[in-house]
Amino acid sequence: MPIRKSVSAAGQRVARQSALKLFTDRTHERELLGHFFEGLARVHRVHDVRLEKPILSIWGVGGIGKTKLLEKATEELGQRLAGLRLISLDLDHDRWTSSSSVAEFFWHLRSRLWEAKPRGTGGGAGIETPLFDYLYFALWRAQHPGENFALSDSVLKDLLNTSTLGTTILAEASGKLAAGVYDVATAGSAVGGLFQLLGKALTYLRNRDRKGLLNKRGINPESMTEKDMEAELAPVLAADVEQWLEDHPNDALCVAIDGFERIQSTTLAEDIQKYLADWCGMLTDPDGAFSRRLGFVLLGRNKNRWDELYDKEWQARISEHRVGGLGKEDALRFLESAATYHKEHGDLTTAGNLRKHADAILAVTREQRSQDKQSSFHPYYLDLAYGIVYEQGVRFQPADLGRTPAELQIRFLRYLQTGQRGVFETFRCLALAGSFDAALFDHLVEIRLIPAGFHFAALTGEDHSYVEEIRDLPGTFRFHRLMELALIKNQSAKAEDRPVARERIDAILDYFKKNAEFSKLAECSPRHLRAYQKGMTIAFDRHHDRLLDFPSLDAFFLVLEEPFDFTAFVSARIDWWHKLADLWKRHQPEGERSLDTLSGLAAMLHAQGRYGEAEEVEREILQSTERVLGSDHPETLSAMNNLAQTLYAQGDLARAYELQEPVVEAMARLQGKEHPDTLTSMNNLAQTFKAQGDLARAHELEEQVLEARARLQGKEHPDTLTSMNNLAQTFKAQGDLARAHELHEQVLGGQGPAAG
Repeated sequence: MPIRKSVSAAGQRVARQSALKLFTDRTHERELLGHFFEGLARVHRVHDVRLEKPILSIWGVGGIGKTKLLEKATEELGQRLAGLRLISLDLDHDRWTSSSSVAEFFWHLRSRLWEAKPRGTGGGAGIETPLFDYLYFALWRAQHPGENFALSDSVLKDLLNTSTLGTTILAEASGKLAAGVYDVATAGSAVGGLFQLLGKALTYLRNRDRKGLLNKRGINPESMTEKDMEAELAPVLAADVEQWLEDHPNDALCVAIDGFERIQSTTLAEDIQKYLADWCGMLTDPDGAFSRRLGFVLLGRNKNRWDELYDKEWQARISEHRVGGLGKEDALRFLESAATYHKEHGDLTTAGNLRKHADAILAVTREQRSQDKQSSFHPYYLDLAYGIVYEQGVRFQPADLGRTPAELQIRFLRYLQTGQRGVFETFRCLALAGSFDAALFDHLVEIRLIPAGFHFAALTGEDHSYVEEIRDLPGTFRFHRLMELALIKNQSAKAEDRPVARERIDAILDYFKKNAEFSKLAECSPRHLRAYQKGMTIAFDRHHDRLLDFPSLDAFFLVLEEPFDFTAFVSARIDWWHKLADLWKRHQPEGERSLDTLSGLAAMLHAQGRYGEAEEVEREILQSTERVLGSDHPETLSAMNNLAQTLYAQGDLARAYELQEPVVEAMARLQGKEHPDTLTSMNNLAQTFKAQGDLARAHELEEQVLEARARLQGKEHPDTLTSMNNLAQTFKAQGDLARAHELHEQVLGGQGPAAG
């Protein structure tokens, strides 16, 4: 709130307390965490001590104090557990989903490891991850092809600021690094020069075996696909952590993940949860040298299901503990605490009402309604009831609360609407954005979607306990999950409210669209990608809420995607392509836009090296185009060609050939032998012949393609130079080095690309 009272309360007007920010004793849970932490901290002194289970899963409905419980338990440890490094990841905001970028998640985790300073001391270093940094940086470069990479770029800057190795090695060569990387990027091979500098950092590792870890694992980032590098992030980070434990025999590590439900999934997939489980599995292996000094705490709304999804062995490693809403004693203790607070500050009306009507408050805030289950009381609903009691003052009656938590929510919004209409409308507008900051707020005020005169600091301050700052995004706020749902439902329930909601959504999407705009890929920065992600999140969420129709969602998607190709920033974008493809399957499974979306998704999967998934999507496209358009349609032939290329990438040359040969024949017959698509399909078939060792047939096709492209497109056209390069490689394979050299000279003279 607050809503102004129509009748003055007796005594002094004072600020409310907050049940959402209340810490209740929860003695059992606190002792559980304390025992877990102590078990980790003392294993380096008592070598026969081992935690019964190294992973503690604490789960239950949102807003019941799991986060506060962890904070309080950590605070109570004080300096008693100085040898325990405790890090916490907060995933409880819309940046994270189960299909978010695996690389981004592990970089987030890596950054927290760096911050894991010794407890009870003013200094000390965090946990360094040099091998992970090396591999992550290689992946980052692969995902950002063709970009000039200067020291001002955020990833490199973060690496320099959070790594002693990065600081001592890379900072010494900062000028050379910036100049060298620009030179390399201009030449089109950014990774090579960069690895020479990063490779120097590895020589500083104390353990020679560890220094050779990447090579021993067969990891050569320069020759790996993005998917291959992504799959190795967890093992390499685990190796870095084990190295740190080896170097710090008196320390232990606990990783707490809050908001775990954000990345939970219920199906087998190559997602964040799967790779996190891999990482936890390696570090908690009972046969591992350091498993006694590692622990994990998972805080979320849902029970951990790793034993069902992955392996029953997880049952021996994960201890499950369900946390419900507040018990009756805790709820009464809060109401009495609030009453005492108001009495001490002279607000006798609120104090008296809280005590007199405590039973009525508990009755409406009770979540478990069946007689055979223990009552629980959600702090969020206690806050709403308390707010109504406080705002109604001397006019309060128990009937004001309604009879159930759902009715209480409706009554609260009604009081807010009648008491402070401007605040109510402001909150409805901001709820549509999911999360919001001062910049978005000011923009909405400027375009008059939020009334002038309201101050962002006041709306996000202590008066509104259900407005929460996102811990990992300082200055960014969101509503409590239940309040956000209620505010959005309030705008979708009645037909007369939907046009206003749609106007607000369009304005918010336009704001993020403008923040995501750039003219060329080399200019795309993390700021643009954040705006892209935020815009997509809002658009898909509001479509789910039935406040944004599907054609409008699709149009917004196309606008945000316009400056990209199918190889740039794939990890940041591919999840949205998956989501849109699924929606198109429901709306028009074999329509043109549906097939275009599937084709784009397949291209991105191919770019990531996820050939098996790409093949599955491409077969689906081929079946649809054959059925709808016919086997000789250009779209069908294109689908056959794409599938053949994916089979080729997987080494299935026989099946690739079976598709490519009829494609060449059909395209030559239907579009002409010198049509660009025909020449491309001939080039692809030639590469398959070459891979099969049939150099004569490859040579014959490549000469035809080169002659046609040189005559039709010019000798210095990129496609012509590619054909020259391909034919030169065939000459070299046939032993005709003179002609190979001659063609290579022409390619270099024309600044041509590599084979394609």
